[in-house]
Amino acid sequence: MALTDNPYLSLYVRDWLTSNKLKLCSANAHGVLINIMCVLHRENDYGKILLNQKFKQTDKQHTNFALYFAKLLALDFAEIEIGILELLDAEILVIEGDFLIQPRMINDAELSRTRALSGSKGGKKTQKFAKKFAKANNKANTDIEIDIENEIKIDNKKEVLNKKFNAEKFLLENGASEKFIDEWFKIRKAKRLVNTDTAFQRFLDEVKKSKLPINSVLQKCIEKSWGGFDAKWVQDEINQEQPKQEQKYSQEELNRMCLINHPQRGELQKTFSTYLYLQEQSKNAYEFIKFIENDK
Repeated sequence: MALTDNPYLSLYVRDWLTSNKLKLCSANAHGVLINIMCVLHRENDYGKILLNQKFKQTDKQHTNFALYFAKLLALDFAEIEIGILELLDAEILVIEGDFLIQPRMINDAELSRTRALSGSKGGKKTQKFAKKFAKANNKANTDIEIDIENEIKIDNKKEVLNKKFNAEKFLLENGASEKFIDEWFKIRKAKRLVNTDTAFQRFLDEVKKSKLPINSVLQKCIEKSWGGFDAKWVQDEINQEQPKQEQKYSQEELNRMCLINHPQRGELQKTFSTYLYLQEQSKNAYEFIKFIENDK
């Protein structure tokens, strides 16, 4: 029986409780993961799901999938998006194109197919040979199954090793200083953050949005003890540091300018009404002041 036909989900309790990657995720991410796994369990292509095109509303796939699962599960979109981001950073979930994948479920499905194939071969051989050889055939089938399963595990391990992400190399290739990298990695290690391809690609995207050199961003991260980076953080700091522009004239001076200094006294009422409108709408009179000064 295919895994997708089972009315229950295979959950290896020991693996769930002892997974170092999962331990670093929040309780919210745990809840999001188990719900997503239930959805992936029902898919024909076990362990992966194709994004419905009507939910492809942004250029960020994790946001699109969060919208999709919020609809499927009737859960809060923001909580799902935060959970998916954590699970992607920990590589518990993977996005490839328009597919969201849970690697462990994919491996379980492959192992299930292998066992089914081995069992089918064993059954045919048992019917072909005499009954007295049945015991030997069963042992042979078990050996074949174990060999195939071991080969799958070895191949998967090689694939993971070949794909292992080198965060330092990634930053160096994008112009980062080795000194800043070392200092920043110490902060990330202290915060127990995982150095994944997804996390660092997102970091580079935010650096580009900030329009700052990557070394300036790293220096800022070190000074602020940031384990990650968002372009909005820098912009917020800039906005806070900019002094508020002081109003050049007091209310009394503005009134006097309208009543005395304006050369077109016939336009007084119209001008003063414009000033009151601007003051009400924008809470300042800079445009009106400019108009008055240009008219002198």
